[in-house]
Amino acid sequence: MRSITAGLLAAALSVLPSVQAVYRDEAYTVDYHHALLGLPAPDATFFHRPDTSSPASLLYTLSDLGVLGAVKPGSGDLVWRQYLAANTNRTIGGKGTDNEIEGLLRPVEGRDTIISAVGGYVNAWTATTGKEVWYNEFAGTTRDLEVASNGDAIALFQEKSSSGPVVRRLDSNAGNVKWEYHSEHNDAAARVNVQEDTTFV
Repeated sequence: MRSITAGLLAAALSVLPSVQAVYRDEAYTVDYHHALLGLPAPDATFFHRPDTSSPASLLYTLSDLGVLGAVKPGSGDLVWRQYLAANTNRTIGGKGTDNEIEGLLRPVEGRDTIISAVGGYVNAWTATTGKEVWYNEFAGTTRDLEVASNGDAIALFQEKSSSGPVVRRLDSNAGNVKWEYHSEHNDAAARVNVQEDTTFV
């Protein structure tokens, strides 16, 4: 009798479909996740040693998807990442198309800090953990970004309301504007260069 019951049970189970339905409470949940960055921008990818007492460096990059991240160079494991293009709804790449903007990334030498600029946003991040230290938002688009010897960010903006480029020096600790210069020349913003205490545009 047991063999007949087991046979009927096996036959009944073989008729049932092999795929199970998804219940309403299981819909739109993530069972697994691959932490990806996207294609790294060549001008926004570099090695930086966040802890000066340690010889280990991390690889930092800003990708075409607007994702900023730190990667362990030996294993390729992702340490942290931040999605920066969320405020702009555009991709990083910035070669003149309407859907792309420039993304810039610079290390602060000797400190646990990196500075990014996407669109009109300039952010400082803790290099080891990826936590935001400060941010500031400006009109226009950041065209270039450099870091002074004391860690201040020097950002070059092209603003629609201005006749020429605007250069701003942002405090390394809080991101406040220390000074700004509005060019009277109706030229497009190109590059900014910092040598000791002098800023060149």
